[in-house]
Amino acid sequence: MKTKILLLLTIVTFLTSCESNDDANINITSADLIGTWNLKQQSIENGSMTITSQGQTLTATYSALAKDIDLTYTFSENPNKLNLNGSYNLVATASFLGQSETEEEKIDTNLFPIEAIDWSLKGNTLTLIEDNDFPTVLNVVEFTDSYIKLVGELDETETDGGDSYNIKATLTVILEK
Repeated sequence: MKTKILLLLTIVTFLTSCESNDDANINITSADLIGTWNLKQQSIENGSMTITSQGQTLTATYSALAKDIDLTYTFSENPNKLNLNGSYNLVATASFLGQSETEEEKIDTNLFPIEAIDWSLKGNTLTLIEDNDFPTVLNVVEFTDSYIKLVGELDETETDGGDSYNIKATLTVILEK
């Protein structure tokens, strides 16, 4: 069960909608992204998950951090595709009903390949779409030729039957060439 929750958090991170907030001071073009970038940091902060079922509402908080990172993001164009290759350990902490638990899970694309992800860049907003799912929208908040800091605000609500699930968090990704 714990592994399923960690996997859900990882998938949600990549597949849910995020809000956009353009920063006019960032000058980045699609050509600037092309190539291979090393993942240096990935974190989820201020996370909350609210589940409403049969009139009851339960809320959990969570955070996650990548460590032992050996993962690359490779951006190509025509078509615009992003390939993730490598691994990292995801350390996630969740608090629910006064109990806090930390789990660590290895994310490895050699064992569980991730299909190429479509990407587009408009201004300083990078949009990632995997298998026509909800887009992940990340804002480029810092950029040089060899450094990119991306930040996105997750806020997604799903309904399944009579149950409602809301997930909120701040996702930060730092890439270096």
